[in-house]
Amino acid sequence: MKRLISFLILITISATTLFSQTNIPQLVSFSAVVRDANNELLINTPVSVRLTFREGGQNGDKVYCGLQQTTTNQNGFMSVQLNRDVEGVGCNGAPANSFEEIPWENGNFWMEVQYQTGPTSEWVDLGQLELASSFYAFASATAESINGVELSGANNGDVLTYNSTNNQWEPSENSGGEEYQSLSVSPVGDTLYLSNANWVIIPGISYYNSTSGELIVYTTGSNVTNTSITIYAETSGGGEILQRGVCWSTSPNPTIDDNYTVENLDGNNDFYSTIENLSANTTYYLRPYAINSNGIVYGDEVVATTETQSINDPGVYAFTDENGNNTVSYTGQTARMDMLSEMVYYMETANGNANVTLDASTLLAMYDNSYTGWSDQSLVGNGKQLKSKTAMGDAGVQAQFEGWMLDAAAATPSDNEQYLQSETGLEWTQMVEKGLMSACFASQITANYLAGIESDDNTIAVDPSSGKYYTEMEHHWDEAYGYFTDATDYPTNGTNRFWGKYANKSYIEDNLGLATKIPQAFRIGRAAISQGQISIVIQQRDSLNIYFKQLVAAMAIHKLNDVKAKVAAGAPQYSMNNSTSDALAFLYGIQFITNEPDLSPAEVMALVSQIEPYVDSFSNSIPSINAVNEQIATAAGLLWCMDDL
Repeated sequence: MKRLISFLILITISATTLFSQTNIPQLVSFSAVVRDANNELLINTPVSVRLTFREGGQNGDKVYCGLQQTTTNQNGFMSVQLNRDVEGVGCNGAPANSFEEIPWENGNFWMEVQYQTGPTSEWVDLGQLELASSFYAFASATAESINGVELSGANNGDVLTYNSTNNQWEPSENSGGEEYQSLSVSPVGDTLYLSNANWVIIPGISYYNSTSGELIVYTTGSNVTNTSITIYAETSGGGEILQRGVCWSTSPNPTIDDNYTVENLDGNNDFYSTIENLSANTTYYLRPYAINSNGIVYGDEVVATTETQSINDPGVYAFTDENGNNTVSYTGQTARMDMLSEMVYYMETANGNANVTLDASTLLAMYDNSYTGWSDQSLVGNGKQLKSKTAMGDAGVQAQFEGWMLDAAAATPSDNEQYLQSETGLEWTQMVEKGLMSACFASQITANYLAGIESDDNTIAVDPSSGKYYTEMEHHWDEAYGYFTDATDYPTNGTNRFWGKYANKSYIEDNLGLATKIPQAFRIGRAAISQGQISIVIQQRDSLNIYFKQLVAAMAIHKLNDVKAKVAAGAPQYSMNNSTSDALAFLYGIQFITNEPDLSPAEVMALVSQIEPYVDSFSNSIPSINAVNEQIATAAGLLWCMDDL
């Protein structure tokens, strides 16, 4: 895992030599916040610091290396003076020159920073810093070379003071009784501390306490994997923060017009965002942002390249063992999709047909597979059923579906114009079909088969003598795939029903790419299982959990957007009810996606209770639709594409 760590340098020049005709800075302090591999502060820890200077660029010749010792404070902050208490020089392949021998007059110097926590531990790179011209300007022959400061007439021993009238730094006679102070910066960069325990606020430097109170966003670090990037950031000033997060793009200087996240406002200044499901071996540009009443402010840009994926996508979902035996099987999942297909077809016969009466016992029998009239007789008594797999066996949820089936049957025969709906507009067929897509199919994928995949055995074939050449882990992964599609070459085939159908919709693929990402994650994960690379399996499982959360939420959002479009077009009420029932069913399903859904069952049912009894009136309330849409999009992290779905 790659890590990018932000560090700050504070340069303090002794006043007794600041304006003397010397060739080197006499007192230069380096400070940094140190974090471990888990991005945790390294607190009250002795560290060795190795500072290497290169001339001519980041890869230039090493001209000096100094080894020093220090201890981080309670905030993980360390500080050393580059030319004081040096325990050794000539380290890290540099010549054994002293600090005074650095040819500052040549310019273009870079400082490489490393630390270690023990004599046998590895050196940890904090990165490289290009030394600004103001750093080695002190090496010039005359003090007038300090950039941006008028020094004509300055005398030896003068000090720089800030003139708030003209907003300039100016030399003046020292009147401090020769009492010179060492300076340090607080861990969050908000205050400049003096060694005599006083503190100062310098306009233009101490941003946190600047008199303008402007909003500042700091980029403090990042973590990179092959499919995700985490950005750590911090805000200060600016009053109440209305929104914050991270925006990103594959082009420089991203804004919230590109992709962005929205993070919780928990009262803390620091926050982080993890951007998941990124492409491997791809360079991304990311910036934290914050919004207050005055507008939006961006932090420093992070340029990060995701790591290379070590498992190739096989392109099709087909896998064999070392002897060429097929190891893929998901016939039970295909059987359940066939059952739901026939049940939905049966319910739809009552749409616009006053001569059809749905039989309640038939619907219930289809649900628990006590039905014997399947068009495919291989489904009869095959031991598979939809009911037992609904919501991990939750009897209350199962009863809810049976209630919708009974209500639909009781409402027939019906002289409905187009769809079989209740008097208030609820369309039971949508609730059963779309609801079971989540409560049964997606729940089994994310909360059952993939949830404990890392604990499954992957060493022994289940039963080769019965043709079961797959391991337990392989089979559970296959069963999860089988609830998405029954096609090995998806999306070439398998886009005709259920999740395989909706993932391939243009509004889903164009915004979220799920018809590409979901099957690819399944294939790469399955290939990783076959190769024993379980860490990649877990990565792909985690990605799939996110993808299915996005898919269910995006479908609910799309259907609500569809309702608004129909209202604007003056569509018939039954048509608006149809889309609202669709949206309600997908919304209902959010609670079943993984064991940690984006909206809890209580949150979902609170929304359902607002809509289900009043589908027709809700369909005509744009403010209500917008409020529900925004709640779903916020929970799923889809605010950035909500209006495009």
